[in-house]
Amino acid sequence: MLKRIASRVIAAVMLAGGLTLVGSPAYADYVYCPPDGGDCYVVVETPGGPGSPGDPGGGSGGGGSSKTCEGEPWPGCYKPGLGWYNPEDECFWELADPQPPAGDPIWQGRAPGDGRVYVAACGWPGLTGFTQFWRATPPPGFGGLPTPAELAAQAVNQLPIRGPNISIAPNDSPGSAGLVGLPVWMWTPVTPATWGPASATASVPGLSVTATARAEKITWDMGDGNSVTCHNPGTPYKASFGRAESPTCGYDQGYRLPSSTRGGRYTVTGTTTWQVTWAGGGQSGDLTVTRTSSTTIAIEELQVVTR
Repeated sequence: MLKRIASRVIAAVMLAGGLTLVGSPAYADYVYCPPDGGDCYVVVETPGGPGSPGDPGGGSGGGGSSKTCEGEPWPGCYKPGLGWYNPEDECFWELADPQPPAGDPIWQGRAPGDGRVYVAACGWPGLTGFTQFWRATPPPGFGGLPTPAELAAQAVNQLPIRGPNISIAPNDSPGSAGLVGLPVWMWTPVTPATWGPASATASVPGLSVTATARAEKITWDMGDGNSVTCHNPGTPYKASFGRAESPTCGYDQGYRLPSSTRGGRYTVTGTTTWQVTWAGGGQSGDLTVTRTSSTTIAIEELQVVTR
């Protein structure tokens, strides 16, 4: 087992590098979700990050200060002088620089270029030595794993959430029309995709983040310059309700002008505001996500018949 291998003491390296054995890592990046409903992404507050010294192609660089080990090492973090941390064997791994020459016993009869030679510092937290190993592929975590925030953005973008599945009275089907001045009912069927809760998980070996979304409200743009905000999914309309107002979510005053004044139909847009929480990798966060859908309805003048 690698973590039981010891050769020469590296206490001096640990002290010189300032490796702290207690505390939690600090993450500078966070998840941002555009208010227009686009995909979420990670914002890195402090640019730059560690590379893998002497590695012309095996390391990916840090991509942000969040990949530098601070406190307890975490999967794929980097510590100068030690390398990339792999929690599966509790070793830091670095590419040997220079690579051993052809014929060195470490190649075990293989030609240089057939895999690579790495230097491992094993036995966290009591790191005891450096040992060289040949590997056909990089060890897990080498080159850096995604940060929890990066996985959180992936998980949020995988959430099966959307805007409301718009239902409206008067009916929005062709040939159906409402009347000026009458209440309008708006609602959405309640499903994980339209009201929640809905969850999604993004994972890589050694790290997993789960995001959970719950709808907070729906803002209805009625297409005539007015809007209605409902903190509930609304109440489905039934014919027996007649001209009553919705008890939970409606445009009670109704439209003041027929839709013929707006090109024939009003466009009704529903924007659901989702509250999302995420957790994983010892980190957590919360954010707001919006999703939008729309439909159209026709509104006609109330015809008065006189004799």
